[in-house]
Order: sequence, then structure tokens, then C-alpha cells
Amino acid sequence: MSPRANGYTTYHTLENLLPDTTYYLRAKASSALGTTVGGVVTFKTTQIAQPFNITATDVVTNSAYLRGQIQDEAAGQTVRFEWGLDTSYGSSGNAYASGRIYSTYVSGLLPSTTYHYRMITTGDGITQYSEDFTFTTAPSPTPPELSEHFSVYRITAFGATLWIDTVSAPSNIVFEYGTSESLGQSLGYKAPVTNNLFYKSVTVDLTDLQPDTTYFYRVKATNNQGTTTSSIKSFKTLIPPAIIAKEAEEILGKSATLMGEIDPNKHLLETSFEYGLTEALGSSVDTSTPIVDGENSKDIAVALSDLQPNTTYHYRVAAIDVRGRKHAGPIRTVTTMELIKAWRQLHYGTTENTGDAADLASPYGDGVPNLIKYALGLAPQDRMTPLDPRIKQGDPAKLGITFTRDPLKRDLIYIVEASSTLTEPWEVIATSSHGASTSGSGDISETINPDSNISVEVKDSQAIQNNNKRFMRLRVERSN
Repeated sequence: MSPRANGYTTYHTLENLLPDTTYYLRAKASSALGTTVGGVVTFKTTQIAQPFNITATDVVTNSAYLRGQIQDEAAGQTVRFEWGLDTSYGSSGNAYASGRIYSTYVSGLLPSTTYHYRMITTGDGITQYSEDFTFTTAPSPTPPELSEHFSVYRITAFGATLWIDTVSAPSNIVFEYGTSESLGQSLGYKAPVTNNLFYKSVTVDLTDLQPDTTYFYRVKATNNQGTTTSSIKSFKTLIPPAIIAKEAEEILGKSATLMGEIDPNKHLLETSFEYGLTEALGSSVDTSTPIVDGENSKDIAVALSDLQPNTTYHYRVAAIDVRGRKHAGPIRTVTTMELIKAWRQLHYGTTENTGDAADLASPYGDGVPNLIKYALGLAPQDRMTPLDPRIKQGDPAKLGITFTRDPLKRDLIYIVEASSTLTEPWEVIATSSHGASTSGSGDISETINPDSNISVEVKDSQAIQNNNKRFMRLRVERSN
């Protein structure tokens, strides 16, 4: 290289250096008087950006985006892409940066054609080429193709699901339907606009149809290249299920068996009973046959327990079809028995207060009348454990008696009495009327048992130490 002088400053331009390389430099000056050598200095050339992550995206019929990244940016560098039908390429365009991502939009391409492309970076007089990549454009758009495999399922009295196996995309898909072959109603399904795909199991749900009615339907698919229409098919909606609630059976004081009948009329149904204290119902329980289908009537039932005695309940049969629609029969009522009548019916086969079933009768010869056994939750044949008073320790000690009462037996009055002799008038020290808590002058405690009955302990109002003798007894009366 020839030196160039500027006053006392001389400089040289160095070319064809290697990138990312350290060089050593010194100046040497010569004249007739001799030669002078300067000190050694160093410098390092910059790196050349290396292309990577090179892809073709958004490839459609006639265009694509070519994208890539560089490892490090350098001042004055340029980035471009080349593309063509083979590795001689033939077309190129500058890439535009977004951070370290460079992209070029390529248009005017041929459909269904494979293109080669590469990324090129240039800086500091050095050019770097990526390896060769390819992409293939999408085929030319054609009118959509419809499979003739289309049908209808989940047919009920008021709805159905239309279905087609395969539709080419991109397409706007419409199911047309009506009660004649002129159709007249439509319901659309918009397939996503994506190339080179086929959509399977495209479905639409028809609702609010008329029961026991023939409907005609077909499928129509449309894109920018045209419309394809299927043949017309038909289906018939079902007759609604026939549902009735029948008279309840096995009615007792706290339980009853609700009865019903369902003719599914070819529906698949999940069945239940709804019940409550008013026609608003509010409670539901599955039937003994929770799933019914077919063409024949089926009896259904459910046993309810924990009911309130002498109470009217409203109930009906309900069924849910495969489309989630509820079908329900008319509401009817059942009234539970009074508990005393239910007890008599269960044990004596009658509800009447007569004969062996009478309140004061003791047909098993143990001297304990029916009313006492009913009050204490016993069967007539049960041998009753004597309610012997026991001394209850405390300060002071007192005589006490323990028994169990049913708070639902509101037809009873439990009376605890105490006396110092068997002949003098008995003192009432505790009572429980119509299911209410026990109260009185005695020391009273009540505990709710797991079966909801109540254990009652009543201690005498007088201390043992103040009496030579003390007696206690439980008496039960029927209230009005």
C-alpha cells in the first residue's frame, strides 16, 4: 500500500483482514538520515454476524415470510435473503430487522412449488452464507370437498345433532334443515381459515324442534372458489316420554315409597323423583332404576325416609334426556301417617285405637301398655327394661330416672313425677309436650343421640339425705 501524507500525519488502509482476529502494528520511518521504528500496538477486528434459526413462515399459495436471526450485530452490516427454484436462487431481497430477527416478505410464488432459500450477512467486507433451506407453497384453492358420510344422532323429541365426517378447509359450513325438502332454516359452523387441512366430525345442535316430526337436512360448504352442496337426508324426532307419578305406597309416619311410570318412547333417560313440602318441590333423589330406555313402559320407585309425620308432601317423576332437557310428569301428593297410627299399622295391621292395638292394651302380658312402648320406641313384643330410679351421685345426691324420647312424637306428653310415699299425691318435676324440650323443677339434662332421639335424665328436686324414702316414675299421656 502507498502511504498518504497529511502534514505530519501518515495513515494506511488495511484490507482483507480476518474477522475476530488480533493484529500487531508498528510504524517505521526512513530517510537519508536513517530509520526510526515506533512502538508496537495491537487491535482486534470485529466478529461477523452468524445467521441461525432460519425458517419460512406463513407459507400460503403464493407468498411466504423468510425469517432468521444473527448472533451479534455490527455497525454497517447488511442482511438479505436469496430464494429460487434451485440452489442458484435467482431472486433476493433485503431483510428488515426487529431486534435480532430479520425477515423478508416473498410474493409472486407458484402454488404447490418447492423453493430454496438462504440468509446472507455482510459486514467489514466479509459475507456469510447460511446453509440451504426449502419450503413448499400451498396448492391452488379449490371448491370445498364434502364427504357423503354425514348423518344425525342424539335425536330426541325436541332436538338433534347434525354431523358430517369430513369437510375440506378453509370453508364456511352451513347445515340447512326444515320440515320439507325446501328446507328454509340454517345453522352455520365456521371452520378456521387454515390451509391444507381437513376438518372431521363437524357438528351442530338443533334445538326447539317439533316432536314426532320429519325433518330434512343437507350440508353446504363455501370458500372463495365456490360452494359444494350435499344430498338431502331426513330424520324424525321422537314422541316425548310419557311420565306419571303413581300413588305412593308403604306410607308410614316417617317414610313412604314414591311410585311412578315412564314410557321412554325410545329416549335414553336419567330418572329421579322430585319432592318437597310445596309444589316448588326442592329435593331430588334418583330412582331405583336411574337409567331407562326403549319403547316399553317401566315402573320406577324410590323409598323416602326421614320424613315428617302427619305431613303432606308434593312429588313428581322427572327425567333428563341425552340432550340435557328435563321432562317431568304432573305433581301429586302423599301424606305421612301420624306416628301412633304408623306404629299400630306396622305392628297390628290397623290404625285404629281398638283391641290389641289400643293405647292401654298389653297383649303380650308384661303389664306395659302399648302407649308406653310406643313412647319409648319399642315394639309390642319387646321386653321393657325397668325404668328403675337410680341414685345419682352429686352434692347433694339425688334420685334420678333416665329414658329416651322421640321429638317427632308430638302427640305425646312425657311426665316425670316424684313422691315420698306411694299414696300421697305425686309431684310433677319434669314434662315434655308436643316434642318440646323437657322442663320442670327437677335437675334435667338432654342429649341428642345419633338416631336423632333424645336421651333424658331427670333428677329429683329433693336430696336423698332429706328424705327417708323417695319414689320416681314416668307417665305418658296422649295430647290432643
